[in-house]
Amino acid sequence: SAASAGSQRMDWGNPDGSNSQYGVLGFQAIANEGIDVPAAAWTMMDNFWRNDQRPDGTFGYVIGATDQRPAITAAGLASLFIPTRELDTHISLVPREDKAITTGLAALASGFNPDSGDTYYGYGLTRVGLASGRKFFGDHNWFRELAAATINRQGADGTFSGGFYDSGKS
Repeated sequence: SAASAGSQRMDWGNPDGSNSQYGVLGFQAIANEGIDVPAAAWTMMDNFWRNDQRPDGTFGYVIGATDQRPAITAAGLASLFIPTRELDTHISLVPREDKAITTGLAALASGFNPDSGDTYYGYGLTRVGLASGRKFFGDHNWFRELAAATINRQGADGTFSGGFYDSGKS
């Protein structure tokens, strides 16, 4: 990223959702250690993911891309939950409505496929489950179904079939 001389403005180019999620996870780790993360940083992350989300709740690999990868939808959704949680300091027994998260969860549930063999998608499902605290995505007990699918891919020699971003259509 190139910073303009003497300014705070950054030229981010066209960042990808795959790498960008790790920035959010890094800030979450910092906050979990008790180090203050300014609200402006959380707001920037939140805005990035909200601007990248499509009307159907999915996310593309890069902003404006027409591809749809469930692994990146999971990355985007998990990356929405984290800054939203950090920015929402209002104490309530009822979660506030959030159309982006609701739409993202619906997209994740409708395309839920723990048998895809895509380990990156499985990682993304885990991130959404941890970030959201949800046991179910739609009617799917995500952890049980993902664990069963993973165990079923283990061979007699202990190795696992599947791959990273299998076919890009997990």
